Amino acid sequence: MPASAARAVIRHREDFAASALHEIAHWCIAGRARRQLVDYGYWYRPPPCSEAEQQVFYAVEARAQALERIFAEGCGCEFRISPDNLEVANVDVFGAVIDTETDRLKVSILARARRFLDAAFALRRAQASHAVVSNGEIGRG
Repeated sequence: MPASAARAVIRHREDFAASALHEIAHWCIAGRARRQLVDYGYWYRPPPCSEAEQQVFYAVEARAQALERIFAEGCGCEFRISPDNLEVANVDVFGAVIDTETDRLKVSILARARRFLDAAFALRRAQASHAVVSNGEIGRG
């Protein structure tokens, strides 16, 4: 559901953790503007769909399902690929795409975390240096 002035609502199926993690993955990827749109601006075509439509689905879903897999691993939940349309789905190919995207995202997420930590440590070093120069010592106690 689109975000209101108060808060966004993420809807998932029943009490299934996998469904909630999947929707949270879409929310994380969507960005601020798309979070204001129903289904984050994604189209959905229920089965049956053509092979071409299935490929579009895969292109949109690969990153979200890769992030869902990372969340599931972090939560200790089982992850299952969701091809959505089993009639034309080539689950093995889609699974390989999700594997590749999962590996890429893990590297990207770790690099981003490293940048945050580096920035935090640099800020702390600057604060400590400033304290030494300004006060002649670090943290008078």
